[in-house]
Amino acid sequence: MNIGANTPYNLPPLPSAYSISPSTVPGLFNVKFNSNVPLSNLQVQASILENVGLLEAAGTIPPTSAAFVDYASHTPFELTVSAGDIAAGFYSSLYGLKGTRSTYWNGATFQAQDSALIWQFTETLLPEITG
Repeated sequence: MNIGANTPYNLPPLPSAYSISPSTVPGLFNVKFNSNVPLSNLQVQASILENVGLLEAAGTIPPTSAAFVDYASHTPFELTVSAGDIAAGFYSSLYGLKGTRSTYWNGATFQAQDSALIWQFTETLLPEITG
């Protein structure tokens, strides 16, 4: 886990890799990266390799020939609504769409990036749709 030793809540300064963990495939690692500014896929990959190089230089990990086996971007990850739109009833209107024309909505908009709760909600929603 990447931490910021001198930052609020010890969050790493952005943009940066904030987590590197082993995958289920021996020798492959899963890297989570976050940025507070838009970056191209190439910029993200270069930054991740730079972060790995810093770990190697510090002796935290042995020298590697790091390369990407797979890469996926989840951008835009956090779409937001302005305070003015919220005050004007954005979420009331959004929730009002449920069931209209037999359409139901689900996802991170309704449950903040918690896939377990999103699936739990989906399981409770299915009987309403198929019932």
